[in-house]
Amino acid sequence: MGRLSIFTTPEERPNPILVELVCAGVKMAALLARPFLKAMNAANAARFPSSRGTPSYPFVDDGRYDYGLSQPGYGILLEKDVRIPMRDGTELRGDVFRPDAPGRFPVIMAEAPYPRYIKVQPGVDDTGGVGTRYQQFEQANPEYWVPRGYAYVTINTRGYGGSNQLSAFLDYQEAVDYYDAIEWAASQPWSNGKVGLFGISYYAMSQYFVAALNPPHLSAIVPWEGLLEPYRDIAYRGGILSRF
Repeated sequence: MGRLSIFTTPEERPNPILVELVCAGVKMAALLARPFLKAMNAANAARFPSSRGTPSYPFVDDGRYDYGLSQPGYGILLEKDVRIPMRDGTELRGDVFRPDAPGRFPVIMAEAPYPRYIKVQPGVDDTGGVGTRYQQFEQANPEYWVPRGYAYVTINTRGYGGSNQLSAFLDYQEAVDYYDAIEWAASQPWSNGKVGLFGISYYAMSQYFVAALNPPHLSAIVPWEGLLEPYRDIAYRGGILSRF
């Protein structure tokens, strides 16, 4: 199976040597940032201790955004730093939020390099009318979805947030890993086998790549504000070289 490409035609592709140099620079920056990210994750993990197997604090829901749809009926169970196996033996790390009751639930998933402990400012989420203790940067809010009967899984890609191996930045390997994570979630005893993806920016772009691989249990994607073609959307906007 060939590698995914962000370019439409061969004529639009830049010098491959330049591309390799840029990719090498990005990976080097990621390696240099790892000690800082690990320290930040450790510090924030102390602020958000594991509540594995125990309900979270009572959620706040003022009902402004229900529109006659499902109502909250569950508390939240949180499992942190769950090991998620890949086909090559690599293990990614993720956090699983799920209803505090027996049953099988549809799964919402997000995957990106961003540290899982980067939280939205605590308070009330004005887009959902619920608390934000567990809401993470550019993702859906578990405190809205889990009480309404969904499991929520957020995963770090290779090289980030405790996941093994070197980073794979929006490349084919990352898409394969996402595929494996989707199938892993579908096989869990708390899952009904239906997995949907949601997220903004990087969390949106990663959805495009994995959806192209057609995982058997992927039921829906909700990409929000994700670039379709970085070459055209960043480097050559409307065909004109962008210098800023």
